Amino acid sequence: MGFILSKKIEMRYGKGKIAFEIPEKNILQIIEPTEVTGVNDADLEIEHAIKNPIGSKLDEIVNSKDRVAIIVPDQTRYSKSIEKIARALLKKLLELGVGKNNIFIIVGQGAHRKPTEKEIAHLLGTIPQEFKVYVHDPLDKNLTFVGRTSYGTEVWVNSLVYNADKKISIGLIAPHPFAGYTGGSKSILPGVCGIKTIKQNHSWLIHSRAKSGLSKGNPVFEDIIEGAKMVGLDFIVNIVVNHKDHIIKAVAGDFIKAHKEGAKISDAIYRAPIKEKADIVIASAGGYPIDSTLQLSMKSLENAILASKDDGVIILATACEEGTGLEIFFPEKDPFQEIIVAPVHEFARAIKIPQFLFLVTELSEGITKKLLLRKAPITEALDWAFLVKGKDAKAIIMPYAWRTEPVIS
Repeated sequence: MGFILSKKIEMRYGKGKIAFEIPEKNILQIIEPTEVTGVNDADLEIEHAIKNPIGSKLDEIVNSKDRVAIIVPDQTRYSKSIEKIARALLKKLLELGVGKNNIFIIVGQGAHRKPTEKEIAHLLGTIPQEFKVYVHDPLDKNLTFVGRTSYGTEVWVNSLVYNADKKISIGLIAPHPFAGYTGGSKSILPGVCGIKTIKQNHSWLIHSRAKSGLSKGNPVFEDIIEGAKMVGLDFIVNIVVNHKDHIIKAVAGDFIKAHKEGAKISDAIYRAPIKEKADIVIASAGGYPIDSTLQLSMKSLENAILASKDDGVIILATACEEGTGLEIFFPEKDPFQEIIVAPVHEFARAIKIPQFLFLVTELSEGITKKLLLRKAPITEALDWAFLVKGKDAKAIIMPYAWRTEPVIS
C-alpha cells in the first residue's frame, strides 16, 4: 500500500480554531479572498475619503445647528477601523461647528441580539464616554412609520434617527448572499428599522435574483435602497477590508454612488475563481463573531453552496455559541415550527438545498434535529462524506466562507 500524503488544515471556529487532515490528492482547491495588502495609514485613508467624497460633501450638507445621527454597525460587523472612522467624522462635524450635544451615535443592531457594554467599548473605544451612544431596538414600540416601499415593505424606523437633521452611517462593504452587498443603505434597513420591516424585506430573499454581488433587479437590495431614501441617509463612510481586517479602500459620500464604487473593489477581492464545483465543500463561517449564531452563519453556507455540486456534501464549521439567532424573529412563537410553516428567511434556503449538509457546531443535537440539520465532529463528517462520494472525491476548502464568493472561472 502506497503512502498517502495528507494536508493539515486549520480554520477559525468560534474564538478558537478547528483542525483536520485531508489527503492532498482529494483537494481540488483551497479558496480565500484575494490577498491584498492594506493601506499603510488607515487614518489617512479615511480622512482622504471624507475630504474627497463621491457625490455628496459634508461641508455642503451639514449646518452648524443640525442634530446629527451617526449610525455604526453592531458587534457582528466588527472592525477595528469602525472607531477610527467614527473619530474622523466626529472631528469633521465639530470643525463644521456642530455642537457636541447635537451629535449622537446609534448602534444599528438590525435583527441581531443587543450588544453588551463590553462589545460597544470594543467597537467604539472611549467614544461612549465622550458622546451620547444609543443602541437601536427593533422591537421598540415607539418607532416612526415613514411609508411603504414599492415592494410593499412598511418602513418603521428608529425615531431618534428619523428626527435627526442629518443621518450619516459607517459600514463595511462585502458580498452578502441575498442583499447583494453589506454596507451602504443596510445601515438603515435592517440596521435601524423595526422587526416587522426587517421580516417583510427578508421575505424577498427566496427570489431568484436575491444573490450575492447582485444589485440590479435584486428585490432585497432595491427594497433596502428605497427604505434608506424614505428615511433620508445623507452621507456614508464605508470601507473594504481584507481577511485580516486591514483597510484596502475607504469610500465616502452619497450612499448609492460611494457604495457602488466600494462594491467594485469588494468584487475584485472577495470573488474567488474555481475550476469546477466540488463533491465535498469544507467551509468555516470565519470564527467569532460571524459564527456566533446560526442565522449569521447562513451567509457562509450560501457561499459554500456556490462551490458544491448539486449532489455534493457540505461541511460547515460554525460554533453558534449564542444559539440560532432566531428568537428576535419569533418572540411569541416556537421559532422552529415557524421556520417550517413559513420559510421566509435564511433557513428556508438551508433546509431546501439539494446538498447533504453537516454542521460542526456547539448547537445541541435537539436544536439541529428540529432544524432538519445534521451535527457531527469534523472528522466524522469527513469520513462520511468520502464514504458516500468515494475515495477519489474532490474537495474545495473555504477557510473564510463568509467573505469568499466562488465563481466558475
